[in-house]
Amino acid sequence: MPCRIIYVIYLFLLSIPSYFILMKAIEKPFFYGASPEIFRRAKLLRGEMTEAEKVLWQWLRKNQVNGLRFYRQHPISKFIVDFYCHSKLLVIELDGGVHNKFEVAERDENREIELEKLGLKVLRFKNEDVLNDIWKVISIIESAVGLLVDRSKIDEST
Repeated sequence: MPCRIIYVIYLFLLSIPSYFILMKAIEKPFFYGASPEIFRRAKLLRGEMTEAEKVLWQWLRKNQVNGLRFYRQHPISKFIVDFYCHSKLLVIELDGGVHNKFEVAERDENREIELEKLGLKVLRFKNEDVLNDIWKVISIIESAVGLLVDRSKIDEST
Protein backbone atom coordinates (compact mmCIF):
# COMPACT_ATOMS: atom_id res chain seq x y z
CA MET A 1 0.00 0.00 0.00
CA PRO A 2 2.71 2.59 0.87
CA CYS A 3 4.46 1.84 -2.45
CA ARG A 4 1.20 2.52 -4.28
CA ILE A 5 0.80 5.88 -2.50
CA ILE A 6 4.38 6.86 -3.33
CA TYR A 7 3.82 5.83 -6.95
CA VAL A 8 0.67 8.00 -7.14
CA ILE A 9 2.60 10.96 -5.68
CA TYR A 10 5.40 10.34 -8.18
CA LEU A 11 2.97 10.28 -11.13
CA PHE A 12 1.30 13.47 -9.93
CA LEU A 13 4.60 15.30 -9.60
CA LEU A 14 5.63 14.21 -13.09
CA SER A 15 2.43 15.75 -14.45
CA ILE A 16 3.44 19.25 -13.28
CA PRO A 17 5.67 21.00 -15.82
CA SER A 18 8.99 21.81 -14.18
CA TYR A 19 9.08 25.33 -15.64
CA PHE A 20 5.78 26.06 -13.89
CA ILE A 21 7.24 24.98 -10.54
CA LEU A 22 10.40 27.00 -11.15
CA MET A 23 8.50 30.17 -12.08
CA LYS A 24 6.16 29.90 -9.09
CA ALA A 25 9.10 29.32 -6.76
CA ILE A 26 10.87 32.43 -8.02
CA GLU A 27 7.79 34.69 -7.94
CA LYS A 28 6.17 33.79 -4.62
CA PRO A 29 6.96 35.26 -1.20
CA PHE A 30 6.99 33.38 2.09
CA PHE A 31 3.45 34.25 3.28
CA TYR A 32 1.68 34.87 -0.05
CA GLY A 33 0.03 38.08 1.14
CA ALA A 34 -1.48 36.75 4.38
CA SER A 35 -3.36 39.38 6.39
CA PRO A 36 -2.53 40.45 9.96
CA GLU A 37 -5.67 38.61 11.13
CA ILE A 38 -4.41 35.36 9.59
CA PHE A 39 -1.08 35.85 11.42
CA ARG A 40 -2.92 36.40 14.71
CA ARG A 41 -5.03 33.27 14.23
CA ALA A 42 -1.96 31.22 13.24
CA LYS A 43 -0.21 32.23 16.45
CA LEU A 44 -3.24 31.11 18.48
CA LEU A 45 -3.41 27.79 16.63
CA ARG A 46 0.25 27.05 17.41
CA GLY A 47 -0.80 26.83 21.06
CA GLU A 48 -3.80 24.60 20.28
CA MET A 49 -2.29 21.86 18.12
CA THR A 50 -4.07 18.50 17.90
CA GLU A 51 -2.37 15.39 19.24
CA ALA A 52 -1.57 14.25 15.68
CA GLU A 53 -0.08 17.67 14.84
CA LYS A 54 2.09 17.50 17.95
CA VAL A 55 3.34 14.02 17.02
CA LEU A 56 4.18 15.00 13.44
CA TRP A 57 5.77 18.27 14.58
CA GLN A 58 8.22 16.30 16.74
CA TRP A 59 9.45 14.67 13.50
CA LEU A 60 9.39 17.77 11.28
CA ARG A 61 10.95 20.31 13.63
CA LYS A 62 14.65 21.10 13.72
CA ASN A 63 15.32 20.00 10.13
CA GLN A 64 14.92 16.28 10.91
CA VAL A 65 13.36 15.32 7.56
CA ASN A 66 16.01 15.48 4.82
CA GLY A 67 17.49 18.57 6.50
CA LEU A 68 14.46 20.66 5.52
CA ARG A 69 12.95 23.48 7.57
CA PHE A 70 9.23 23.12 8.27
CA TYR A 71 6.94 25.69 9.87
CA ARG A 72 3.80 24.82 11.83
CA GLN A 73 0.46 26.62 11.55
CA HIS A 74 1.89 28.78 8.79
CA PRO A 75 -0.06 31.68 7.18
CA ILE A 76 -0.39 31.42 3.39
CA SER A 77 -2.71 33.86 1.64
CA LYS A 78 -6.10 33.50 3.36
CA PHE A 79 -5.26 30.09 4.84
CA ILE A 80 -3.36 28.66 7.77
CA VAL A 81 -1.72 25.40 6.77
CA ASP A 82 -0.71 22.78 9.32
CA PHE A 83 2.91 22.49 8.11
CA TYR A 84 4.89 24.26 5.38
CA CYS A 85 8.32 23.74 3.84
CA HIS A 86 9.19 26.85 1.87
CA SER A 87 12.25 25.47 0.10
CA LYS A 88 10.12 22.69 -1.42
CA LEU A 89 6.87 24.71 -1.65
CA LEU A 90 5.23 21.83 0.22
CA VAL A 91 2.13 22.01 2.43
CA ILE A 92 1.24 19.15 4.76
CA GLU A 93 -2.32 18.98 6.06
CA LEU A 94 -3.66 16.63 8.73
CA ASP A 95 -7.34 15.68 8.66
CA GLY A 96 -9.38 14.64 11.67
CA GLY A 97 -12.78 12.94 11.66
CA VAL A 98 -14.62 16.15 10.80
CA HIS A 99 -12.95 16.11 7.38
CA ASN A 100 -15.02 13.04 6.46
CA LYS A 101 -18.17 15.18 6.28
CA PHE A 102 -19.13 16.09 2.71
CA GLU A 103 -19.17 19.87 3.17
CA VAL A 104 -15.82 19.89 4.97
CA ALA A 105 -14.24 17.57 2.39
CA GLU A 106 -15.53 19.83 -0.39
CA ARG A 107 -14.04 22.89 1.34
CA ASP A 108 -10.73 21.04 1.75
CA GLU A 109 -10.70 20.23 -1.96
CA ASN A 110 -11.30 23.87 -2.92
CA ARG A 111 -8.62 25.01 -0.48
CA GLU A 112 -6.17 22.51 -1.98
CA ILE A 113 -6.93 23.77 -5.49
CA GLU A 114 -6.25 27.37 -4.40
CA LEU A 115 -2.97 26.38 -2.75
CA GLU A 116 -1.91 24.51 -5.89
CA LYS A 117 -2.68 27.62 -7.97
CA LEU A 118 -0.02 29.34 -5.83
CA GLY A 119 2.44 26.69 -7.01
CA LEU A 120 2.33 24.67 -3.78
CA LYS A 121 2.15 20.89 -3.49
CA VAL A 122 -0.26 19.62 -0.84
CA LEU A 123 0.08 16.30 1.00
CA ARG A 124 -2.82 15.16 3.19
CA PHE A 125 -2.77 12.60 5.96
CA LYS A 126 -5.44 11.40 8.35
CA ASN A 127 -4.79 11.97 12.05
CA GLU A 128 -5.09 8.21 12.58
CA ASP A 129 -2.25 7.57 10.12
CA VAL A 130 0.04 9.93 12.03
CA LEU A 131 -0.91 8.46 15.40
CA ASN A 132 -0.83 4.79 14.33
CA ASP A 133 1.92 4.63 11.70
CA ILE A 134 4.21 7.67 11.89
CA TRP A 135 6.98 5.81 10.04
CA LYS A 136 4.77 5.40 6.97
CA VAL A 137 3.84 9.10 7.06
CA ILE A 138 7.47 10.20 7.38
CA SER A 139 8.46 7.84 4.56
CA ILE A 140 5.83 9.36 2.24
CA ILE A 141 6.96 12.88 3.14
CA GLU A 142 10.61 12.00 2.51
CA SER A 143 9.71 10.48 -0.86
CA ALA A 144 7.66 13.52 -1.85
CA VAL A 145 10.33 16.08 -0.90
CA GLY A 146 12.90 14.07 -2.82
CA LEU A 147 10.85 14.56 -5.99
CA LEU A 148 10.11 18.29 -5.57
CA VAL A 149 12.26 21.14 -6.92
CA ASP A 150 14.39 22.76 -4.21
CA ARG A 151 13.60 26.50 -4.09
CA SER A 152 16.88 27.28 -2.30
CA LYS A 153 18.85 26.05 -5.33
CA ILE A 154 16.75 28.32 -7.56
CA ASP A 155 17.31 31.33 -5.27
CA GLU A 156 21.09 30.80 -5.27
CA SER A 157 21.26 30.82 -9.06
CA THR A 158 19.30 34.09 -9.47
